[in-house]
Amino acid sequence: DAETAWLFAAVARAFLSSGCVRVEEAADWYCTALQYNRYDAGDHFDAFHLDEVPGVTAYKVFSIVVFLSDPTEYEGGDFEVQTKHFARLTSTVAAAIASPTESESPTTLRLVATLNSAVIFSSTSLWHRVASVTAGTRRSLVGWLSNRDVSAMY
Repeated sequence: DAETAWLFAAVARAFLSSGCVRVEEAADWYCTALQYNRYDAGDHFDAFHLDEVPGVTAYKVFSIVVFLSDPTEYEGGDFEVQTKHFARLTSTVAAAIASPTESESPTTLRLVATLNSAVIFSSTSLWHRVASVTAGTRRSLVGWLSNRDVSAMY
């Protein structure tokens, strides 16, 4: 609708600027409904997961997470990826990944997110999670790019 069109336009620009979609093919892609996530102290998505499992009914091709909170407003809540899948990240995303610290598992890397930054990744190949928020509130917007119209599902 007209009230949220600006938001979908911004997400579409992010997908286009990431290089995962070529401009001449943009009409063949669809952005799903956007999901607003709010994590307060104690909230998390602890299990490493894929956003989509390949198969006949799969529709999510690329995922986007837009970080809506200033990292000084919350503690914890890191976006983490498994290192065995690290090679699949784009160089832009890889540049934002922090080195593991002694307290972290050597198989986990943290994304250093800034206010209004975004990460785009393959929905079917990047295992990721959100660590527990220990203080404050972490907000994000999540969406997926599909190669077919799934708007009837929402």
